[in-house]
Amino acid sequence: MISKIILDKIATYASIEFEPSKVNYIYGGNGTGKTTFINLLQAVIVVDLELLYNLQFESITINWFQKNKKRKIEVVKK
Repeated sequence: MISKIILDKIATYASIEFEPSKVNYIYGGNGTGKTTFINLLQAVIVVDLELLYNLQFESITINWFQKNKKRKIEVVKK
């Protein structure tokens, strides 16, 4: 289960920390980065390098637990 998502310089935001629960929803006005957030999360999980290259962000970190072990994925765009 994902325990935390940390995003730096995604869309119009400087930094976002998100700690998902069992049920989540994302809402906001047009152009606020909802679709960018979902696309970025998907690109990291399935390792879509082309999509990662095309999305506007500086870094993303995903922390999760798997079989009682802490895991982490971090992507930094330079």
